[in-house]
Amino acid sequence: MKFVLVILSGLLFSPFVMADEKPCEKDVAALCAGVEKGGGAIMKCLHENKDKLSEQCKAHRDHMKGSMKQVMKKHRGEIHEACAEDFKTLCGEIKPGHGAMMKCLRDKKDQASEACQAELSKMKADMRDKMKKHKK
Repeated sequence: MKFVLVILSGLLFSPFVMADEKPCEKDVAALCAGVEKGGGAIMKCLHENKDKLSEQCKAHRDHMKGSMKQVMKKHRGEIHEACAEDFKTLCGEIKPGHGAMMKCLRDKKDQASEACQAELSKMKADMRDKMKKHKK
């Protein structure tokens, strides 16, 4: 489940999740120097190097994962309802698990229904608000 949250956060919200990189700034510089930002690449790098992270970065990462989990849980029902047909038509060939369905939907978001896109936007806005609160 933790890995799923890391991947989802990286895929869906990487600009917001890493908006406050200061607790992990040294870790990113040391462990992910050659990684190109975007698409959750930094989050993936940090996850791949989780055993090497500083205590400060680990604590920040755990806190952020908890916050992400709360927001995703809050929107889970609405997204499943609004995106049910989109999951079937756009991602029917995908085996569920480890965030595969959400990744598929994200990859095909431009083809998703207006209702689905609206729910995803609401979740993204809530995620952005949550991240802003962490910066304070």
